[in-house]
Amino acid sequence: MNLICGIDEAGRGPLAGPVTAAAVVLPPTFDKDLLRDSKKLSPTRRELAAAELRRKTLYGLGWATHYEIDELNIHQATLLAMERAHNRLMRAIMFLLRGDTDRWSTHQDIGRRPRTPTSRPAWATLLPWAELSLPPLVLVDGKYPPELNHETLCVIGGDHLHPEIMAASILAKTARDRWMRAYAEVEPVYGYDRHKGYPTQNHKSLIAKNGASRIQRRSFRSD
Repeated sequence: MNLICGIDEAGRGPLAGPVTAAAVVLPPTFDKDLLRDSKKLSPTRRELAAAELRRKTLYGLGWATHYEIDELNIHQATLLAMERAHNRLMRAIMFLLRGDTDRWSTHQDIGRRPRTPTSRPAWATLLPWAELSLPPLVLVDGKYPPELNHETLCVIGGDHLHPEIMAASILAKTARDRWMRAYAEVEPVYGYDRHKGYPTQNHKSLIAKNGASRIQRRSFRSD
């Protein structure tokens, strides 16, 4: 059985908050009819698909904070989040191959992650990892790959073509949306639960009225 990992991101365009990436391996039995590009799914269907992915797949989430985005630029921060997501996934696979699931539960985070709770993967249904071939083939949405020690193919429009990338798109988008909704309780005046930091007219007007928030990307223009 060949091991294929899909990687995608969410949050390149917002004026605030982290960029999030997901790396996913789908079991052969996963119902791929649930999957689409995350932007093509309604919020309800996206959350339902994400719940199934969290229950029935192995995945890793990677984050780059707004500080790292300002320091590195959004392109490099996105690649960093992808690398962190892939590292987390590979660590999960190696722990499972050794039967070390308890130890994995103590290694949930790779890199600097925003300190707002998000859901964690459930490992109740494990796949036949001993039958998988390593290293995996990694499919990355877009033109530029993160620095990985595995064969990597970049696929422009991959979130329309490959179920593994669709799955990564859904997990990255829903994880980041949850983080932004949670953060909205910290600074409610910015309405992050509604626009998730994207440059909507409402968001821009709130920045003009209240000034920059604590998670503002200072390198992004808001006018």
